[in-house]
Amino acid sequence: MVQIHGSRSAYRKRIFRLIDQADILKLSDEDLVYLDPCVSIDAFINDRLEQGVKLVVLTRGERGVLLQTVADRIVLKAQPCVVKDTIGAGDSFHGALLSELENRGLLNKAALGALKKHDLETIGEFATRAAAITCSRDGADPPWASEVRIL
Repeated sequence: MVQIHGSRSAYRKRIFRLIDQADILKLSDEDLVYLDPCVSIDAFINDRLEQGVKLVVLTRGERGVLLQTVADRIVLKAQPCVVKDTIGAGDSFHGALLSELENRGLLNKAALGALKKHDLETIGEFATRAAAITCSRDGADPPWASEVRIL
């Protein structure tokens, strides 16, 4: 195996420096295991929120997604689909999440800090639909926003 980032320790230090500057942290359950295999999901998320992250999003593949702020936490199921290819699903999810936050005027520090449960649900559902559409296609073929909205 070729490592492009040097040691795991050096990689973790760089990533955590970046995370500490983030308002939104999106990672997968696999990312979390790599970053800190001994920490619980709750402990990791709560620590990040205490450090100033406004929104933590943990994707869990076919098990759905967890979205959490200081005030609220929701868990959404993955959207059902016939899976052809998962390449690009995480990127589609993240792009859709950011796009929907921007479309709703919520992509700023103050708004992120004030997200309500309803916001998390609607934004999360939009992003999970985008990921499901991507999974239903061959190759990394993300949907257009109009395709996600009509579902």
